[in-house]
Parts: sequence; structure tokens; C-alpha cells
Amino acid sequence: MPFYFSRRGDQVVTFSQVVLEVMRHLEGAYALIFKSLHYPNELIACKRGSPLLLGVKELAENKENGSAFEENKFLSKDGKPKELFLSSDANAVVEHTKKVLVIEDGEVVHLKDGGVSILKYENDMGELGASLSRASSVRRALSVLEMEVEQINKGHYEHYMQKEIHEQPESLTTTMRGRLIRRGSSKSKSVLLGGLKDHLKTIRRSRRIVFIGCGTSYNAALAARPILEELSGIPVTMEIASDLLDREGPIYREDTAVFVSQSGETADTLLALQYALDNGALCVGITNTV
Repeated sequence: MPFYFSRRGDQVVTFSQVVLEVMRHLEGAYALIFKSLHYPNELIACKRGSPLLLGVKELAENKENGSAFEENKFLSKDGKPKELFLSSDANAVVEHTKKVLVIEDGEVVHLKDGGVSILKYENDMGELGASLSRASSVRRALSVLEMEVEQINKGHYEHYMQKEIHEQPESLTTTMRGRLIRRGSSKSKSVLLGGLKDHLKTIRRSRRIVFIGCGTSYNAALAARPILEELSGIPVTMEIASDLLDREGPIYREDTAVFVSQSGETADTLLALQYALDNGALCVGITNTV
């Protein structure tokens, strides 16, 4: 960033223009926060591929769910600034606020003098020497986190893994709640998966089902493979997302690709998802967050 700032000469450039120029030359996934002595009382955050969210502690103007987020001076009634939080994980902000704005690729969060703007930039901007058009402001609704602080604490357990092991019966019950449907007076139940019911015919005609994931998500899918293969009668194969991308493995239009990710934000899994979509496969996601 100092390199691009030093190239400005006599031209007056804004902090967002300097950051934009840096963004244009970055490759891969990132979530970054920029601070500079040359631009006091300013802070800029941006992302590509990696998760980033902005937590807002109580908008005085509107405290209801889904309240609109736009350029504001975040001052409370007593004149003190509102609290803003930047994080890659909702767990880090839930104890402070449940109101968050999920930052999307190509968006820049600009904090300046107690105000905050969400700006959207195009990727084809010119060099610093060229005239840069001002980015457009973004107006979107705040999301409300549905998790509680107790969910991220260890409680009386010594380790998080121990906590998760003992929570498995409850987690399984919660997962199936509303998805087991009793048919009339019969004691038998059928399973309703709302996200899949419109695609069942396509899945049944699939050439194969491909589980794609990373780490423990991959291992969880590996454990489920024999059950799914036995019940469906469809061949089930496994792919590690990064390996699939590296070798550009075959994915066909007749495949159903099932992506497993606890967070829903694993970079390699998301890249593999785009790869499968480009190849015309039906894509299904299994994640712990919505």
C-alpha cells in the first residue's frame, strides 16, 4: 500500500482509492483491514472469497429485525459513537450484538469520522494515474444472528470437542425436527427435505452422487457414503475439494454434487462448487449455517 500511495505525486487520492488499487493486484482469497497514518480516523475493510461481517450494536433509528443499513453517523442519543465490529466469524461478535451485515465480494467497508459506508467497486478500474469514478453506496438489510452466547461457550465441559460429542443426541434431534412427517393414523413417518423435494427426480436419475468437502466435513461424508449408496442404489464417490480443483477432475451434467461444509464458507469448497456449476451438475449443499 505505501508503494501506491507514494505514486500519487501531486494528485489527491482518497484512502478508498489507494485500497482499491491494492485490491486490483491481490490474488487468492482474503479478508483485510487497512489503517494508515496518512488517513487518520479512517479504516477500510474488504474481502474476496473469505468471510467478513460487520456487527452493528443497536441502530438508534430502527431496532427492528431487518432494519436497513445505509450511510449513517453512528452516534447514540448521548453523543457517544455506536460500536461497530469487524470479524470473519459470527461467534466473535454474538456476545456484543446480533445485528450484522455480511460483506460481499467487491464491497468495501469505509469507516471515517464516526460514519460508515458500504461501497461497491467494479473490478475494471484504471491505474491511480487515471481518473477513478466514485464507487456507489450500497443499501442492504441487516441480518439478525439466531445463535446464543451459550452455544459458543464450553459450559461445564473441559474441551469443545467433548462438548460437541455429548451434544450429538440433541443436535440430531434438532436437525430432524420438522423433517419427520407422520402419515395419518399410521405410526410410520416419512422424511421431508424441503430443499430437495423439487429435485428428487433429477437426483434419482443421476449417474452418480459426488460428495465434496474438506477436513472433517469430508470425513463426515465418507462415513455417510455406504448408507446413502445402499438406500439410493446410486454410486457414491468422494472428492477432496482442493484435489478436485488441482487436477480438474471430471464432473458431468448427469452428476449430483453434494458439498459438505460446517461453516458454508470453506474457500476450496466454494471454488469447487463454482467448478461443478460450470460443468452443469446439480449442486446440493449441507451446512450448519443458513
